Amino acid sequence: MQVSRIRLTAGRLDAFKCPVGKTQAFLWDKDAPSLALRATPTGRKTYVFEARLHGQTIRITIGNIAEWPLEAARQRAQGLKMLVDSGIDPRQVERDKQAAAAEQKLTSAASAKAAKVATLTVGEVW
Repeated sequence: MQVSRIRLTAGRLDAFKCPVGKTQAFLWDKDAPSLALRATPTGRKTYVFEARLHGQTIRITIGNIAEWPLEAARQRAQGLKMLVDSGIDPRQVERDKQAAAAEQKLTSAASAKAAKVATLTVGEVW
């Protein structure tokens, strides 16, 4: 399947709509080939990144067009593409960050509890 690409602009983003009967439609960027605008029948429009890694297609939602300027989405897509080109799965990088943040939160909560227990007096426990 040949994907046609055009240079995304604010006017093209606003005008793009999901065709009737389709669950989603894509408008691919010429400047950042791994970036696309995805539109759904509900009118929702989001930027997505798509690339192939280890023979499989990966797709990552970058964000809503109302919250992400076009140039920021292009930069994000280029950053993700650099990771993929290095053989790194950006989805795994994000999962690792979330796991580290959760572990840090648990560690700090345990430290706070230990500090509180250490300062208890016999009279407070009694």
